Amino acid sequence: MKQKMTVPSYIKAFKCIAGECEETCCAGWYIAIDEKTYKKYKKVKHPEMKKRLEKELVVKKGSAPECAAKIKLKNNRCAFLAKDNLCDIYKNLGEQYLSETCTMYPRNTNDLGEKVELSLALSCPEAARKILLSEEKIQFIEEEKIELPVVGARLNLKTSKPKHFEDYILHMRQLLIAIWQENSYNIQDKWQAFEYVMMKLHECKMHQDVKRLAAFLNEMQNQGFVKQDIKNKQKKVLLEQYTTAEATKKLLDTLIAMRSQKKWPSMRYEACYESMLEGLGENFDKAQYQKGEALYEAILYQTYPYILENYFVNYIYERLVPINQKTPLESLEQMCLYFALLRVHLIGKLVNEPELRAEEIVTVIQSFTRVFDHNELYMQQIKKQLTSK
Repeated sequence: MKQKMTVPSYIKAFKCIAGECEETCCAGWYIAIDEKTYKKYKKVKHPEMKKRLEKELVVKKGSAPECAAKIKLKNNRCAFLAKDNLCDIYKNLGEQYLSETCTMYPRNTNDLGEKVELSLALSCPEAARKILLSEEKIQFIEEEKIELPVVGARLNLKTSKPKHFEDYILHMRQLLIAIWQENSYNIQDKWQAFEYVMMKLHECKMHQDVKRLAAFLNEMQNQGFVKQDIKNKQKKVLLEQYTTAEATKKLLDTLIAMRSQKKWPSMRYEACYESMLEGLGENFDKAQYQKGEALYEAILYQTYPYILENYFVNYIYERLVPINQKTPLESLEQMCLYFALLRVHLIGKLVNEPELRAEEIVTVIQSFTRVFDHNELYMQQIKKQLTSK
C-alpha cells in the first residue's frame, strides 16, 4: 500500500523568517546529527570546515541512527552559528550538508506505517504564530507523500485494519480533536469531555479490550458526543488537582528551585519567567494569584479561546495522544502538567499586564515550549520535585 501524508492546514502559511526571527533555532538545545549526515562530515575536504567538524562534533556511540553525533554548544549556541545568526555549514558546504534536524525544524514527521504525518513545533516563534493565532479551525488534509526525513516517531501501525489498541490512533485522535473544535462547548466543557474520553480509552487499554474500544469509538461517531452530553459525565476532573492555588504554589516553587541551580536556556523565556515571578511573588501572593486567575479565565476562555483550542489540537496531533505514553492515563497526566505550567506562567504575567494581547500570549506559550519540550530533564525534574513534597 502506498503511504499517504497528512498535512495540517497551517503548514502552507508557514515560511521560515530566518534572520528576522526573534530566536535562533541554533541556540539553547543540542543539535542531533543523523548517521547519514555524520558520514558526509567525515568525508569533507574543505580544510577549515574539516578541522572544525572534527573539533565540534561529539560522537554518541550506541545511539539510534537519528542521533549518531551532536554539535557542541558555545555560550549556549551551536558551534557553527555565526554572529549574524546564519549557519557556517550552510554557507561553506551547502544545504545538502545540513543534518535532518536542521533541514526539517520546525517541521516534525511521524511515520505511522501506512501514513506519514507532518506538523510544526510550537517552539518556533513563526510556527507558533501561524498555529495559535488563526481563528480558523485547523484542518487536516491528505496528500500524496513526498520524501522527508522522519524526525519524530516511527511506528509500524495497521491503521486501515486495526487489531491492537495503538492501531486505532487515527480514530481515537479524531474524536479527541473534534471535542476541542466543538463550537457549542466552552473551554471548561472541552476539557471535561476530553478527560471523559481519555479515561474511557484508558479502561480499554488496561483491559486490552479492542472490541470495547471499537464499540465506544463507533458510538461517539454515530450518536455524537454532544447529543450524549459527555462533558457532564466526567464528574471528577483530574486537571483540578494540578490547578488549585496550593498546586500552583508548588509549581512556582519548583520552577524557582530549578532556576536557582541554572540559567534558563532562552532569554525570551527568561523574560516570561521573570514577569510571572514578579506578578505572583517569590513567596506566592495568593491575592495576586486570584486576581490573575480571573483575568486568565476572562482573556483565555472568552476573548481568545481559539488560542487554547489550537494549542491542544496541535498537541494531540503532533504528539500522537493518547499513545504517546504507556497508557492514556499517563498521557492525560502529562497533558495536565503541561497545561498547569502554562497556566501559572500566563496568570503571573497577566497580573503585570492585565490587557495582554494575543501575540503576547503566544510568546509565553512559544518560549515555554522551547524550553520544556526540548529538554526532557526539565520535565523529569518538575515531576520529581512535585512527587517528593
